[in-house]
Order: sequence, then structure tokens, then C-alpha cells
Amino acid sequence: MPKSYGPVPVNVRQPGSKTIFHDTDYMRGADSREHAAQIDAQLDEHGRTHGYGASYVMEVVLPFTATLRVHDHYKRGSSAYVVLADADGNRYPMFLGDLVTLLAEATMEDGWITATMYETCKKGSAYGIRRVLS
Repeated sequence: MPKSYGPVPVNVRQPGSKTIFHDTDYMRGADSREHAAQIDAQLDEHGRTHGYGASYVMEVVLPFTATLRVHDHYKRGSSAYVVLADADGNRYPMFLGDLVTLLAEATMEDGWITATMYETCKKGSAYGIRRVLS
């Protein structure tokens, strides 16, 4: 089985979410979901809202198989990426170069990329997913 990249920023604002944050600027991170809960609890004691708590945790995302479709696209500075989403609404950023590689060999049905194995990757300070190459 392929190795994951390692700890990547994962959204903790949606319970159980495996949505990866592409860019963690202006967000507060935690080392674990427990640490995120501690940050939120401390902030609550001071009367602050959850909006100022931990937005993401750095945790390992193992390679996973998913059926995805293009949800949105973004261009930031010199990097462009797309956001892929599954039927449950989990969103995963993918760098444009990785999308081109994926689509060159992908099978699609009604706009959905059929079940494919993905792993996390990092380019510069941003995170995303890419197809696991056989």
C-alpha cells in the first residue's frame, strides 16, 4: 500500500470530515482533535466564539479510494488548483498539474471520476491530493 505524505491539515469544523485545507493562512491549527477541543474550551471560558478556535488539525490521511467530481477551481498567485468533492460533500484540493495527469487516464461517468485511489501531497506550503500511481 502506498505511504501517505504524513500529517496534513484537516478541517475540524465539520465532525468526522477528512476535508483537507489547501491553504491554512489565517486559520488556527492544532496538533490533534483533542488539542483542538482544548483550544475551543479555553476560548469558550473567555467568552469568545468557536470561530476563533482551532480550524484544522495536522493528522495523517492514509491513501483512500473515492469517486470525485470537480467542485470548484481557484488561482492564487502563480498556483492554480481545483477542488474535487465526493457525494458526501467532503472537498479535496488538487493541484492543476495533478488534475491533468489524473484526467489523462481517468474514466468518467456523468461528470464523476470513477473510484480512484488518492494520497496526500504537499507543494510549497500548500496541500492537496493526487492519484496514486501504480
